[in-house]
This record gives sequence, structure tokens and C-alpha cells, in this order.
Amino acid sequence: GLRGQTRSLNLYETTALFHEIYALWTAKRAGYRIRIRSIIHAILHQMIQARSAARDMPFADEIEQVLEIVQKSPERTFTTEQLARRAGLSPSYFRLLFKRLTGCSPLQYQNRIRVNRAKDLLLSGECNVSEAALHVGFENIYYFSRLFKKLEGVSPSRFVLR
Repeated sequence: GLRGQTRSLNLYETTALFHEIYALWTAKRAGYRIRIRSIIHAILHQMIQARSAARDMPFADEIEQVLEIVQKSPERTFTTEQLARRAGLSPSYFRLLFKRLTGCSPLQYQNRIRVNRAKDLLLSGECNVSEAALHVGFENIYYFSRLFKKLEGVSPSRFVLR
């Protein structure tokens, strides 16, 4: 449960909580609004704690700059070594700090950013699945579809039909 948690939530736990909110909202069973509010409050609390802890973490600013670079270029895949170099850190120390700050590896983070951008493209109607995959840097449509389904629980083509 969420009660009494003091560590920060990672990206996958947060995503699972948003899926739970969606399921609760859709089902609208007795007490669903109270449960949704409690989940949102827990997420906000964890975000505030994580932000506070991140400020005290060494090289937090450098890693934040790397996160911005990744977010602005979803079509590019950066190696851990490239990102570490941009932060001015050794790859192993960078990997440790990155995981501590985001809750995932640099590759997992990049994949999440890319899939989120692809979701935006698919929902906007700008692109079909193949075009969205290419736009966010996936040459292999099958790999993109497998990754999308792993992260979202549904294939990209079914995602559009929801």
C-alpha cells in the first residue's frame, strides 16, 4: 500500500498508480473518488520528497540537463557513455546517480520518453504506427510494437482504437 512510504516511487510504480486511477475512474465503484484522491496525494507527496532529495544529490543539475536533452530528442538513442560525458561523469557513477534520480536506467528512461512521444503522435492522428515509430527513432517496427506493448500493456494499433 501507499501508507507510510518514505522512498520515492520509480517511473514504473508511478505509471502503475496512474493505471489504477484510470481503472477506478472507469469502474466508478463505491468510494472510488476517495481512493483516487489518496493515490494522487501519495504521488504528489512522493514527487515533493523526490524533488527535495534530488536537490541534495551530487550532480543533480548535470543529470537534469541530460534528462532535458533526452526529452528534446526522442528520435535519438544516446549511449550511457554519451550521456555520462555530457554530465561530466564516469559512466558507472552516472548510471548510479541516474537510477537514483529517475528510478530506471538511461535506456529505460529513453524508451519511456520515446513511447510517450509516439503515443502523442498516434493520438493526434498525425501518424500511423509505422510513421510514429520512425519519428521517435525506431527503425524496426516490430521491436517498437513489442516495447510499446511491454510499457503500455496494449499494442500501438490497439492503443489508437481505445
